[in-house]
Amino acid sequence: MSEVDKSVSLNIAILPDEAIRQRAIRFSQQISAAVPVGFILNETNLFPHITIYQAHFPVRNIPLLKEKLREITLKTQPFEIRLEKLSISYETFIFWSCIKTPHLQQLHNQTVAIANPLREGLVLPHLARVPAISPEDEKDKKKYGSLLIGPRFTPHLTLTRVTNPADAQKALDIIQNPLASFRPTAIVLAYLGDHGTVNGIISTYPLAA
Repeated sequence: MSEVDKSVSLNIAILPDEAIRQRAIRFSQQISAAVPVGFILNETNLFPHITIYQAHFPVRNIPLLKEKLREITLKTQPFEIRLEKLSISYETFIFWSCIKTPHLQQLHNQTVAIANPLREGLVLPHLARVPAISPEDEKDKKKYGSLLIGPRFTPHLTLTRVTNPADAQKALDIIQNPLASFRPTAIVLAYLGDHGTVNGIISTYPLAA
């Protein structure tokens, strides 16, 4: 593959503060101790995060993506993010759900507006391999190369992914008192791994002071 054709899956995300990160890691560990899972969060290569937008991009467009992200964050004031109940998504993902506030939705919308054109029609490889998805997901895949975009945006912190869908409810029952809140100070551009994980941070963009 030539340099021109290289591409990479990236995640534009919020990293919670240390207290929330440690709590999310503990929740992930508690679930993994009870049922088989696909991953356990950590502070090394499986970072707790809240995805704003994830997609597959030509490598040549990363410098412009970085520039556009910096423009957004310089105009974005810190705001509160509230995490509440746990939920199951796509049968196996265990979400620590956020309240979808206007601030979060606006950040998502702005990010998608600048980043979606830069993927040049590329689709996340794991989505491209899925043979059958819902009409709503198919629409998102074609328009955004990703899922749960725009009005369907579902802000969350993924704690883990259970191996067996039958264990999903048991995973939810393990976690008690999930209420929490924090004020993000930055967003990150990161490498996207299996199951939507964040494997490494490329750049950090502080929010406006």
